[in-house]
Amino acid sequence: MKIKKYILMSVVGFMASLLSSCVFDDVSDNPVINISGIEIKAAGLNNGVLTLTVGQTIQLSSEIYPADATVVKVTWKSSDKNVVTVSETGLVTAVKSGQVTVTLQSVANPDIKATIEVHVVDGTVDVNNEPVDQSFAESRG
Repeated sequence: MKIKKYILMSVVGFMASLLSSCVFDDVSDNPVINISGIEIKAAGLNNGVLTLTVGQTIQLSSEIYPADATVVKVTWKSSDKNVVTVSETGLVTAVKSGQVTVTLQSVANPDIKATIEVHVVDGTVDVNNEPVDQSFAESRG
């Protein structure tokens, strides 16, 4: 019995000395800062609505809050891929006319998300990114 206790005490002592000699990184030097908010940005975005024509592409970008967040993985999603597709980098492609919601969402905390409405029209849009009535435009020559 004394031998077993001696071996156990030696193993415990060895483990304790091994752990005490290990160097652990100080976590306070590298704090993990999660996203607290996100926002979608794009040229032509007007009050959360973006109007595109069929075949048009536009690059969306994200604003992450706080600016010093270290956990910044996000996903882009279209509510209807038949109308609008969106890539992992936020590149939107208008496929056919209709309306969809594009969502940007934090992977670490799915409750943190931003959305915009995308309206896709056949035809053209004016300089204010508003749909142009093609029949009116054609009658004016």
